[in-house]
Amino acid sequence: MTESSYLFDDNPATQDLTGLHAVAVAVANVAVDARFETLTVGLNSPWGGGKSTALNLIEQELRPQDLLEVTRAAVLALGLDRVVVHVEVMVTATGCKIVEVNGRLGGDLIPYLGSLVTGVRPGAVAGHVAMGVQPAAEPTHDPSARCAGIQFFYPERDLVFEDIEVDDALVDASWCESVRILGQLGMEARLPPRGFLARLACAVVVADTPAMLTEHLNAAARGVRPVGQWL
Repeated sequence: MTESSYLFDDNPATQDLTGLHAVAVAVANVAVDARFETLTVGLNSPWGGGKSTALNLIEQELRPQDLLEVTRAAVLALGLDRVVVHVEVMVTATGCKIVEVNGRLGGDLIPYLGSLVTGVRPGAVAGHVAMGVQPAAEPTHDPSARCAGIQFFYPERDLVFEDIEVDDALVDASWCESVRILGQLGMEARLPPRGFLARLACAVVVADTPAMLTEHLNAAARGVRPVGQWL
């Protein structure tokens, strides 16, 4: 007599095989409804019930189709065709709306993401302009065929932050650009309302499509864990 064993894959599904698309559409419609000032959505189901899949589907529904068109039109309408700008956009039920256009680089790691997608290094461009040197501002990658994203990491409970554990598979993945510690080692990381919790670490990943980028971000989320002494 032989025994059979089954391996169950608990990764989020990339296709809707359980009818969750209707839930995703409903949540996305409410999320962009201007009549609601605040919104809290709870997803409750047992293990393997499709919570992560539902979140991915909601993200796809919220991903604006006119983001680049609206952003480009706003920038050009202001006559800003020779500068770097950081544009803030709000997704609404009737499409993307411009919140503000800032004449500066994006904060934190946003310029780094831009360089991964386009091949243009914004910091180097700004430095060359300041020195009166012709900058190399032509993209070396096709932005329409490349995506980049960041997965941030927080502790599951209050702890004294000592380090991060990173799975070997993530370290070896060609699509993982970097994993870095952001929090100060030795800091007390307390969850709200007991304290203000900053990001402890992050992983930067790239992909050829938005759907593949979501898969890579999910994989990164499973591959890094902040560690330390529980408080």
